[in-house]
Order: sequence, then C-alpha cells, then structure tokens
Amino acid sequence: MIGRVARAYYDWNHEAIAGYARPRYDQEGQESAPASSEDTTPSDDLITAVAWDVIRGEYGNGEERVRELTEAGYDYQTVQDRVNQLLS
Repeated sequence: MIGRVARAYYDWNHEAIAGYARPRYDQEGQESAPASSEDTTPSDDLITAVAWDVIRGEYGNGEERVRELTEAGYDYQTVQDRVNQLLS
C-alpha cells in the first residue's frame, strides 16, 4: 500500500471535529438569544494562541503591533500581558 494515504472516518459529532464550525442547536421552535458582549470576549486559549503569534513576530513590533492587534479585534494589553506571562 505504498503511495496511499490512510483515511479516517468520523461521525458528525466525533470529538476530533469538535473545533470545526459546529452550529449550536437550540430547542426546536425557539429562537436563540442574541449574543451578548460577554460572549464576544476571546477565550484564554485564543489569547494564548495569539500571544504565541506575537512572539513569532506575526503582528510586527511597537505601534504596528498595537494597530494590528486592535484591528484584528484583540485587546492589546490582554495579549501583551499573556506574552509577558509566557516569556517569564
């Protein structure tokens, strides 16, 4: 079987695909409540991932970093605090 790629088959709700765009299903016939501003705050894992991107230099330095993080929707000080935490 040289030259072939192994295939993996998963059920639609398998844990391996949990991070991929799975819609949130509410009870039938009920509209979901609009997202509050608390729902839009990035998770700790996301902030950590962005902090590693900052460490790799993907957001530039100085004012460029502040501008790019702000434009991307992140709170600069929160990300910078996580960068400092990871590097200490």
